[in-house]
Amino acid sequence: MNRFKLISSVISVIATLMLSGCFVSERPLISAAEADYPFQSITYEFPGEDDRVTLVRTGESYTAPAEEGDGKLLLKQISDDTYVLQIEFLEGGKPSFLFALAKLAADKKSLVLIKPFAQEADLEVARRGDHGLKPCAADPDVICLTTLDGYVKYALDSDAAGHRSITVVELN
Repeated sequence: MNRFKLISSVISVIATLMLSGCFVSERPLISAAEADYPFQSITYEFPGEDDRVTLVRTGESYTAPAEEGDGKLLLKQISDDTYVLQIEFLEGGKPSFLFALAKLAADKKSLVLIKPFAQEADLEVARRGDHGLKPCAADPDVICLTTLDGYVKYALDSDAAGHRSITVVELN
């Protein structure tokens, strides 16, 4: 549960992970050199909630300076409006990496997360070893990624189950 506490304190958009599995890697699948930095800051909120979170580009990552925690967000653009999110956090003093896709609407006012958490059907795919997915040895409800491309293709090909919308208040 420590993993989920750290993640949610850094980027609360991943709060839904507390109720289900997630997609992780023990090593970064996006380096700072491969990352894209389309914004200086991103302010967002969940629909129906008053709390806003601002992520600010600090060096080679985005962080939430007002939040406690040590997470770092990297973005990698994979199409005009779609990004891979890689969130680095410490678990037991060791870095771990969480993944989701984000699709920005044409109005630039909403963002949909694609496959930020694993459902039972995703776990079945991982048990078969398809798309570079596999169950993590330490927690079989968490999916360990072996390749970024496999995860991206799988997430984009999946149905809408598991999507989560947030409202982007301001992009700078």
